[in-house]
Amino acid sequence: MSGVVYVCLQINNKKIVIKSHASAQSLQEDLHNLELVEKEWSMEFNPDKCEVVKIHRKKKPVIFPYTLYDTTLRTTENSKYLGVVISSNLNWLSHINTITNKATNSLRFIRRNVKTQNKQLKEAAYRTYVRPQIEYCSTIWHPWQKHLTHRTEMVQRSAARYVQIDYHYTSSIKNMLRELKWS
Repeated sequence: MSGVVYVCLQINNKKIVIKSHASAQSLQEDLHNLELVEKEWSMEFNPDKCEVVKIHRKKKPVIFPYTLYDTTLRTTENSKYLGVVISSNLNWLSHINTITNKATNSLRFIRRNVKTQNKQLKEAAYRTYVRPQIEYCSTIWHPWQKHLTHRTEMVQRSAARYVQIDYHYTSSIKNMLRELKWS
């Protein structure tokens, strides 16, 4: 199994906030307890797939080398958890970049492989393969910054041009979206 260890987390209904070296040591003890639970449940964590994301705003955060099975866990700035990229500063830029790149690649794949003039078929392909990638967990990461919202909307605008077969630079994207009834 792989896992993400957060600096502020809850283990066995005990909230752990790392404020000092002693609290970091307490978290390390809980990680050792996880090793015992693994054996009891016939599970195994792979320490090479586990990572630590330190979520903080401190200028001098507590530095502590967390270990699992005598392997030091690597510390990262961003980590993917259940399909959502969580960054150490809780900024959603890396997540938005990840999902828009993935959705754009899917849209390009559809453009290359769906060679039809049927707008309903193109729209169905977009709604089935691209839009769910953009909307996944959006209630958690919904961007409140305009530039992040713009990045996600650019994928939909590109899809609208594809579905409507209208790539002219003077064409109105707003009219296309209104005609397609896409919000």
